[in-house]
Amino acid sequence: MWLRAALTSAAVFGLALLLCFWPSVSDASGEELQAVFVVGEKRYLVGNETRFMDVAPFVEQGRTYVPIRYLAYSLGVPGWAVFWDEQTRVAYLYGNGTGVFLTIGEPGLLVLRGRDAALVANGLLLEELPRWSDREKALAEAVRIFYEYPELAQCAAVAMENPALASQLFEGILTDIFKRAEFVPTDVAPVIRQERTFLPARFVAEAFGFTVSWDHGTQTVRVFRGGSDTGQRAGSGLSAQERVKLEQRKQELELAISDVEGKIKKLKNEYRYQRELIENNYNSAMERLKKREVEELNALIKSLYARGLGGSPLAEYERKKLEEAYAPLYRQLEEEKRIHLRRIEADERLALEPLEKSLAELKKLHAEIVAVLESGGKLAL
Repeated sequence: MWLRAALTSAAVFGLALLLCFWPSVSDASGEELQAVFVVGEKRYLVGNETRFMDVAPFVEQGRTYVPIRYLAYSLGVPGWAVFWDEQTRVAYLYGNGTGVFLTIGEPGLLVLRGRDAALVANGLLLEELPRWSDREKALAEAVRIFYEYPELAQCAAVAMENPALASQLFEGILTDIFKRAEFVPTDVAPVIRQERTFLPARFVAEAFGFTVSWDHGTQTVRVFRGGSDTGQRAGSGLSAQERVKLEQRKQELELAISDVEGKIKKLKNEYRYQRELIENNYNSAMERLKKREVEELNALIKSLYARGLGGSPLAEYERKKLEEAYAPLYRQLEEEKRIHLRRIEADERLALEPLEKSLAELKKLHAEIVAVLESGGKLAL
């Protein structure tokens, strides 16, 4: 199987609603509107053409998912260039010089450009040719690929008669191509619903050089044709390259936040241990002092009774005198404990303050980047 070596009746009203979302020429930023999808609606627009899907976009955990196959069609990906491997659960989309791999359940896209993207698409097509019912057409495609893509010539030469060998040869080519692929991180993974692959539109659209906007009030996803350069966009939204940078920075910040939180937790545990040690030492010292006081008091009482003074005023005087002698010792122990605890508290505050300040700054920046990624706005990179 391909990729094994490289990747182990909302009817009339719905239509009227779609049409009312569709500007006549372009949006306010000057970008050309390419496609419109509406949550729960199986009709969608591409240009001025109404098309139909067998599934509808949906919202899950605050994210709007669209069926990738129909999104790809709206971006100019031809039907023959949408590939699916059931065994690896990997899809490949190819159009306008860009190829995108996505894997069910795994966040992130693998993006190919130019010749590499075309080689993968035609190599995958070669693997499908033996299953075509029109053998003459399949042979003609194999010949076309043989001459147009010398890198695939060996695969094309044996594709019809020895598909296994063709796949083996193609896997070797894939391995080399993937070394030059661009990984685009995403915060969610593709999912399968109703036997269709879904993903938030922004990720795939931006990989193909388009931009996406979301209207919460109308539950509408709009896809715009951006600048002429793949991966760039007009207006104030994020380009694919900017999104990649922000996603990478977001991941770096998450690692930094985790590291600082770990240091804070370790420090707090160390100072908690010191406080517990002081409390234990204080309790032990108090027990020893009380034991010594009791022993002296018992000895005093015994001596007084031996002299026949057990119930005399002298006995009460001696007892109070002993208590007064020990009271400063108890106060000293308590004061020493307070001094040690205050010192530990000051040391802990001094050690934690810069870490907590750094953590707050990291979390603030992380929240800002998440907000920008979710809104599609810009941030200085």
